[in-house]
Amino acid sequence: PRALKGKRVTGFEGKSGHVSAVILDGGVKLGADIVVVGVGSRPNTELFKDQVEIEMRGIKVDGQMKSSVDGFYACGDIATFPIKYLGEMRRLEHVVCARSTAKQAARAMLEIEQDDIDLVPYFYSNIFDLSWKMYGSKI
Repeated sequence: PRALKGKRVTGFEGKSGHVSAVILDGGVKLGADIVVVGVGSRPNTELFKDQVEIEMRGIKVDGQMKSSVDGFYACGDIATFPIKYLGEMRRLEHVVCARSTAKQAARAMLEIEQDDIDLVPYFYSNIFDLSWKMYGSKI
């Protein structure tokens, strides 16, 4: 493994849902058996445009974090997933969500039997001596 600074991924190559290479800007190809994509707090779904279903500026997944493309999972800020108690899809930008959805996706990829994710939206913040927590959904 190695880190390449200042490079952008412009695409992937593969067949039958299996990646074989990552294409970088400038046309450089790197062989790959697996790809892990890390995306910041502003979800950048442009790389996946017209390749996977997008909803609410995120990759739409089911309760196992699986997208509309077989073998393609998403988690964290870029995933739009079902919130059971609300009965609707949401994309949450919070470390608790990122950790929970990553664990869910990892278990699903490893084919470990599990229930669909059941996450209650949660937010907290600390500013100097002031802190607050919010669970659920704003009315």
